[in-house]
Amino acid sequence: MVVFKKELMRKFLYLPTVLLFIAGASAQSVVITEINYNCSLYFVPDDWAELYNNTNDAIDLSAWMFTDEVDTHGFVLPQNTFLDSGGFILVCADTVAFKSYFPGVQNYFGNFEFGLSGGGELLRLYNAQGNLIDYVIYDDQPPWPTEPDGHGPTLELIDPSLPNTEPENWRSSLLPYGSPGLENGWVGVAPDQPVVNLPGDYQLLPVFPNPFNPETSLIFQLPKAENVSLAIFDVKGREVSKLMSERCSPGVYQITFDAAHFPSGMYFARLIAGDFRQTQKLLLVK
Repeated sequence: MVVFKKELMRKFLYLPTVLLFIAGASAQSVVITEINYNCSLYFVPDDWAELYNNTNDAIDLSAWMFTDEVDTHGFVLPQNTFLDSGGFILVCADTVAFKSYFPGVQNYFGNFEFGLSGGGELLRLYNAQGNLIDYVIYDDQPPWPTEPDGHGPTLELIDPSLPNTEPENWRSSLLPYGSPGLENGWVGVAPDQPVVNLPGDYQLLPVFPNPFNPETSLIFQLPKAENVSLAIFDVKGREVSKLMSERCSPGVYQITFDAAHFPSGMYFARLIAGDFRQTQKLLLVK
């Protein structure tokens, strides 16, 4: 695989489009900022990539194309697609699967018929004139993070102002399943900060890992400030752990449930946020 990657990179460096990128797109107006290329067995929204507008102006993305290393592959964004300054757009292999796992994300497009390789590859973004605007040659081996390869996290760019061609500028997502449509690693909103790119609805996401031993992560999202209760119950309906009971700002939150002192078996996580209620099954296997 390593030999293949070196040959692949040498080939791409001599593509005319890459030379065009170096000459004419160094401002990185639209940046590939997050990549989901190999889903966990327990959380399967299929492949997707996140695009970010790194300028101070809205950009017309009509007829822009997202593709991998094969020239005959490509997904073209529809007409009248505009990306606001600081905004995100998702391109998805399967919009039905993506929506089922991220119902709060609204700004997504698909379906593209090529997969994002679990062994790493080149991803490219062209504008309507055929100019290469951005590209990433990611990998599933060091110095690239390895956790996004089938373990749940996504590959996320630490900061959109950093060159996304360098592996040291990427990390495993801080949230277990990534943060599509949100600033990377963003959890919650401080009271004195502006609220942007908020979730569209309430949700307790599927627990990962599940089954687990002894820890697992619970992620929930709030479209507005609410009094939140997150608790764990056993099969008899008894509350065995109170993970959270406080007022929360709108945003996405991650809570760890440590069951080191609990016996194996089925448990239930229940989220109450205002009038919203949702329960997830947990299986502790020791």
